[in-house]
Amino acid sequence: MTQAGKRGEAIRVANRLRIVLDDRQISHADLSYLTGIPYSAVRKMSKARSCPSLAYALIVSQVLGMSVEELFWLEDKPTTREGFGADDAAFRDE
Repeated sequence: MTQAGKRGEAIRVANRLRIVLDDRQISHADLSYLTGIPYSAVRKMSKARSCPSLAYALIVSQVLGMSVEELFWLEDKPTTREGFGADDAAFRDE
């Protein structure tokens, strides 16, 4: 899944939703019913064709009893303070 970043680079979001659904024998229709998320959105998420909204990611992870991080993650992006420049606004102590 990709989404444009603030500097124009693509942000790739990976997931293991399809694997979890297969392991638990949960269909897309079942997950749609349990979460209230449209079937088409569930299908696109599981096939990594779209980047889920934060709300969808939280709902899916809650219904499956997993953390968001267990299901979805950013590819090729730093996830710690050390991965960003020291002057990155997201980590300034102001």
